[in-house]
Amino acid sequence: AFTRPGEDDTIAVTNPTYTLYGTLAEMYGVRVENHPAAAPQYSLPEEFIESPAKILFLPNPNPPIGTFYPAADLECLAAVDPDRLLVIDEAYVDFAPNDAMAVYKKYDNILISRTFSKSYSLAGLRIGYAIARPQLISAMNKIRDSYNVNRLTQAAAVAAWNARGYYADMVNRIREDRAFLAAALKERGCTVPESHGNFVFARKAGAKKLYQQLKERKVLVRYFDTPGLDDGMRITIGTRAELEKLLETLDSLG
Repeated sequence: AFTRPGEDDTIAVTNPTYTLYGTLAEMYGVRVENHPAAAPQYSLPEEFIESPAKILFLPNPNPPIGTFYPAADLECLAAVDPDRLLVIDEAYVDFAPNDAMAVYKKYDNILISRTFSKSYSLAGLRIGYAIARPQLISAMNKIRDSYNVNRLTQAAAVAAWNARGYYADMVNRIREDRAFLAAALKERGCTVPESHGNFVFARKAGAKKLYQQLKERKVLVRYFDTPGLDDGMRITIGTRAELEKLLETLDSLG
């Protein structure tokens, strides 16, 4: 909707981040700028902030670490160029301190994307929504597939939206379990950056072997065999019983 292949258009992302942005851009013939964000704070690189790219993509919180960027950072990105689109992916925002709506109201070049896959537990239905000014939504509507959302998916999404009180309780429970797991992993020698998603990233020597040992025992976590992430595992916050099973298995491995 906003870029043209063959016209040297680019998108800009930080690294690490959600990997699908780059994959989709390449499928559409659009170049990708990767701007490394340095651990442990993963602050936004100056090159990313000042990028001349057509679109900036920033998940907030940003997987797989779970870094949360405050409103001041988002305003800084939006203010650089009113013609540059800033897409703030709030897939995990319900697990974070706040959202980007206050910043969005100040700028016309922000698009917020959200999903029912995380805090609403409807991952298999593949439904989400965007918040943007009418002119941006109109541009996306021009390329929208006429069969993009089926009736059952819409009905489930509306039902989930109307049950926000129930899901708020679930989110609070996940936040509590996230804190529990992070503390327990630190006690076991892991380095765990602060996460604002429904997951934590646990760093420990021999992470790849540890991942394989867990998998052999039917405890599934995510391992990224890429520089900067290959020293840790991303662990989704499941039930308390599942987390305790993970910890018991780690203890059994010594």
